[in-house]
Amino acid sequence: EEEDALDWDAKDYIWDGMIYGTEFESAVWNVEGTKSDVLGVEMGMIANAHTGIINSDLGSNNKWNPALKLDRDVDPGAGASSDYIGHTYTSNRDIPAGGELFVTYGEGYFIAREYNIPLSAHYEEANSVVASVVSLINGPQSHGLNGSSYVVQAILALFKIVTADPLTDKVLSSITTRSDLEKVVERRGTAEFTTNPFRSIEWLEKNGYCIDRIYMKESTIRQAGNGAFARHDIAKGEIITAAPMLNLWDREILKMDTDRAKHDVNDKQLIYNYHYGNPNSTLLLFPLTRSVAINHRSVRSDPSRNGPNAKLRWSPTHKKTQFYLQRHINELRENEVHATLVMEYIATRDIQPDEEVKYACYCFLFFCFVGSSFEISSNALKC
Repeated sequence: EEEDALDWDAKDYIWDGMIYGTEFESAVWNVEGTKSDVLGVEMGMIANAHTGIINSDLGSNNKWNPALKLDRDVDPGAGASSDYIGHTYTSNRDIPAGGELFVTYGEGYFIAREYNIPLSAHYEEANSVVASVVSLINGPQSHGLNGSSYVVQAILALFKIVTADPLTDKVLSSITTRSDLEKVVERRGTAEFTTNPFRSIEWLEKNGYCIDRIYMKESTIRQAGNGAFARHDIAKGEIITAAPMLNLWDREILKMDTDRAKHDVNDKQLIYNYHYGNPNSTLLLFPLTRSVAINHRSVRSDPSRNGPNAKLRWSPTHKKTQFYLQRHINELRENEVHATLVMEYIATRDIQPDEEVKYACYCFLFFCFVGSSFEISSNALKC
């Protein structure tokens, strides 16, 4: 696809195909300006970047999934799902329970967008300043300095004159007392002090979602690609997982260029198959979590006759979701550029460990625009 064609909310979420080992999948030979981009669900889309804190690294173990065994000349399901699996992130330091996970986007990401934020060099310089101040106050050459707020502020002011970098000053601006200096040391740096990337378990239980109740492997549904399977027992009515939804306001963006479309079965990008939407609306929604692997199934088409075991619903507790459901869709488009609305996948019966999660296609959540608001219609498709 052409690089300047991605004028949509995913522009801040995409990764260069080279990072995920897919650089040749979408590039058109001998056509300048084309490349492959990847949306890496979960850590690749949910995890934030912090230039001063990088505690999670992307592994290089992405691989083609031969288990799918689909032939483009024979199987209609070929090309409908990603052939790549296995990307993982690993921690590069001890992360306590409740600690936020941060990955690196590369500092060029922030520089190109002209974000006026401190970069790694500014945090390193600030750390050096703090170390020097602590040494002056507590070291053998302290000469009786009492470490009062006045003394700390005076010493920091002197160092700011030496650093002369406003972004380093920005990091140091919140450090004013001896207690602050001690917290910087305790939290292993100025980045952790100024960000405080921790949430209590109680806060997470009240405000967060567990998204680790399912795992991915080859689906039991023929030609469906990968599927999602329960890690443990999930009782009827429980939340299986949840997904913030990324907005795509014009589905025409997902059409391939004219030259490429001539050589493919259809003119749609692969990612088109992973969106939720309504044929009467230009808005499509893409889930940021591994819920993207949950397939749909009906009783009639299920040989086991177990049928679907899940349904979708808007989150009844997520405040922004409920806020925008009561307002004109244009407000969502004008005010939000990141994934905002949250959908939940609910168990419609007890689900056993290692059982595939499948939602009823006739419960597929489509959007109906009524007057100045949008609602949910659950009678969109019958399978």
